[in-house]
This record gives sequence, structure tokens and C-alpha cells, in this order.
Amino acid sequence: MPNYSKTPETIVLRGYESATLRLIHQTTQETIDLNETESGLWEQSDFENMNGLFSRLNETGFVKPIDFASHSVESQFDHIFPAIKSIYVKWYEESPDMIVLFNSESMRTNNPLLVLGTYGSLCWRGIMEGLSVDQIRIAALQEFGEDEVIPFLKRLASLNFINAIPELDIIDSGEEKIVKEFSAPDVQFMIFRSRIPWYCLWEMCTKCNLRCDICYLPDFKSAGPSEEEAIRIARDIVDSGIFYVSLIGGEPMIRKDLIPIVNFLRSNGVFVKIITNGQLITEENARLLAEAKLNLIEISLDGMTSETHDASRGEGSFQKCMDAIRIVREAGIPRTAVVFTAHSGNFKDFPQLPASLREWGISDCYISLFKKTGQMGSHSKFDPLNYLDVEVLKGFVNSWEDEYPDLKVTLLPSCSCGKTSAIIGANGELRFCSFSTTSVGSISENPLLQVWQGKDYNSEQMIRKSGYCKKLENTIFEV
Repeated sequence: MPNYSKTPETIVLRGYESATLRLIHQTTQETIDLNETESGLWEQSDFENMNGLFSRLNETGFVKPIDFASHSVESQFDHIFPAIKSIYVKWYEESPDMIVLFNSESMRTNNPLLVLGTYGSLCWRGIMEGLSVDQIRIAALQEFGEDEVIPFLKRLASLNFINAIPELDIIDSGEEKIVKEFSAPDVQFMIFRSRIPWYCLWEMCTKCNLRCDICYLPDFKSAGPSEEEAIRIARDIVDSGIFYVSLIGGEPMIRKDLIPIVNFLRSNGVFVKIITNGQLITEENARLLAEAKLNLIEISLDGMTSETHDASRGEGSFQKCMDAIRIVREAGIPRTAVVFTAHSGNFKDFPQLPASLREWGISDCYISLFKKTGQMGSHSKFDPLNYLDVEVLKGFVNSWEDEYPDLKVTLLPSCSCGKTSAIIGANGELRFCSFSTTSVGSISENPLLQVWQGKDYNSEQMIRKSGYCKKLENTIFEV
């Protein structure tokens, strides 16, 4: 009796009614509602009891038969199982034809993720199911009529996603073609909707040692969760399958439990970034963050000179940022980046950006656009960039790609809030947008993933129609 495979075109809406599932075919837009019994079968990884359901679904193209039983090839590779490298490797599956692999232990440039298409996803699922190399090759030949499994496995091993298999080196396999590598922001904006939030901004407090003219926060009062509650939230993040966490504030360096939180997240395979104003960084806390294996620290720097930067963030803050960059690099934190909030007061500094980054030893810079909102930002003396200025900024960034190939300057083009990323507020409320105070549920009362998958968070009204950023003056990019 053949088994069945879910097709790439199938979208599953969970909890459509009671315990049922609704299946939607992306190509034909046909829908099928499964009853409670069928929904239970659909969830099972063992296909033994699913033939009846899948036979029915096969008639409408939601599944297709696949039979491994008639194929058996014995070779020197049958005993080899390319085990997943470690807990640091995680994966996100949007649909059966697209898997994103992420290795938080890897320190390669700009924390890339591997995006596997239909072919690579089949191979990866074979690895997950414990199939031998030859079994995976048979499945690939059946499905696609070609065998690129060996170069695919070699590539995964070279990037530390699976353990090395020395025996594979004796095979001349040609060039691997089925893996695409992207930076985290690229993938964040490329994926429309996620069944799990793969990226999370955790607002650890709203307290801050500065009162920046462009700050979006509505207040500077909250100390955030207790140390015990913070660890519980960190555990919830891990349990939700989140790959990548940005610890933000206010100013996260105010938190005395910052190091233990970083330690906990990293020991559970989460890529951790801290976004800081840099004013509280010392040799001691930088050393402790390096020992906790912090992946990345981003320092807010809103000008290439003290005159420009200090106009936004306060007198003397530019020099402290310069000191912070030197300290964290000497401490051995793998990556240091600059986050630049573009507005009318620092636009004139942009031509100097790449040369300044080189001088400071920085290879990564993220540019966001100022929005006139928050306790300070809504009354700022600066204005958001107009459309023409943004186009000029885009031109700068594009020209630097050829002129400065060693630099990675990313103009954040859109918003992933409510689609692939979650915002955890200092009060434990889950929000769909950093600039909005609207709560979609409390993770103090319910698990993060439950809130994410709940009706309120998933609603079209929350994700699309609310369009908080669209309501902000002179906002260029839509949500």
C-alpha cells in the first residue's frame, strides 16, 4: 500500500472550527474541511492509519502517493546517517517546498540562513526521517528525475548543518546548485506568513539612560519583568521555536540579569542580538557577554560626527559609542554592527557612511527610517525623510555594493511584524508592531506560540488593515 505525501500547494489553517483543519490548495483555491478524526490523522507522522483519508484527498490533488517499498539499493552509504550537527541548527518550514535552515553557532557574515526549495526540502526531510543517503537519492530521482543529493549533503556538512561524512569526499559530485543563502533580514521580508514567529524583538524594559530626540517609546518608566519572569519568558521563546531574538529597551544594558538571559538563550540554540545606545558598555560587561556567546551587538549611531549624533542623542554620546565599538571588538564578541535611524538631521552624513564604517572596523550597518511617534519622537525637532530623500538614500546603498563589497549596508525595506516577527513588550504583552501599544495577548497568561496562533493575532485586521505605520506622518514604506 503506497504512502502519501502532502503537496507543496497545500496550506493548512489550524483550529478553523473546533479541532478541525481547513486545507486550501494554493493553485486551485479549492478548500476541504477535515473533521476531528481526520484532523488527528493529518497531524500524525506515521502514515499507517492515514491511507483512507489520503486516498480521498488524492482525488482532489491535495496529496500524492509515494512508494518507497519497491525500491531498495544496497551500497557503502546505507549505514551512513548524516545526523543534524547540534541543537544550534533549527529550521522553519513555511510549506513542504520551502525550508529555511539556520545555524546559530555559525559566525559567517550577516548570520545567513539557507533557503531550500522543493528539491532541497525533500532531501532535508529525508535526513529528518533518518533515511540513508541512498534512500534520499532514490526519493529525489523518483520525484525530480535527477540526483544532486551528494553535493547537497557536502554543502550542508561544510556549513555545519550536519556532521561531516568523510566517505562523501571520495565521490566527484560536481557543483551544488540547490541551496540559496540569504541574510536574516532578507528572509524576514521574503516570507509572507509564518506558522511560528522565527524572529522576536524582546523589549526588556522601557527605562533608559538617555532621552533621544527621535525615540519612539511612549514612556521610560517600566523596569520590565522580574528576573524569574524574564527567565520564564526566555524559556517560552525557546519552546516556541524562535530562531533569532533581539534584546531591546529602553536600554537593555540597564538589566542586571542581562548576562544570564543571554546565556540561557544561547545555550538553547537561539541567535541573540543586543541593540544598545552603547553608553553603558564596559570592559567587564563586554567580556561577560562574549563569554555568554552573544552573537551580535548593534550600537545605535545616528551620525558620522559628534555634532550630528549628539544632536539626536545628547552631548558626549558619540564618543561613548566610539569607545563601546572598540571595547566590544576587543572583548571578542563575534559581530558588531551599527544601526542608523535616518532623519532630516543626519541625512547630510550619508555619503560619509562607508568610509566611517571602515575606519571603525564595522562591516554591518542597518538603516531604519525615523517615524514621528512616541513621547520624544512625536515632538522631535527632526522630520522623517521625504520620498525624494529616500530615493537618494537607496541610490547610495546600491552604489556601495560595488564600491565597498566588504560592507553590508541594509536599508530595512518593509515590516515583518505579525507575519514572521513578534514584539514582546516590557509588560509581557505581545504586540504586532514596535510603534503600537496595542496588545494582542499576554504571554504571562498564555504561551507565546498560543497567542501567536490565536484568532486575534492572525486576523487580517491586526496584520493588514490596522496599518499603524501607514498612519504615521511621511512614512515611506508600508507594513
